[in-house]
Amino acid sequence: MGYIDAEANVGRNMRSRREARGISQEVLADEMQRRGFKWHQATVYSAERGDRRIQLNEAHAIAEI
Repeated sequence: MGYIDAEANVGRNMRSRREARGISQEVLADEMQRRGFKWHQATVYSAERGDRRIQLNEAHAIAEI
């Protein structure tokens, strides 16, 4: 499994968990902003596609949300 594959896998898992909880991309972005991250709906979209790297502190915040 290469680096790009791992990022795509994280993105797919993030989307799956978000959708299972009934949270929109916009709501996730808003919650990330409340925690001090400069996230927008487009950021969530890019991360879920595996096009944007997710930092460890971001992953922790996403897990809390």
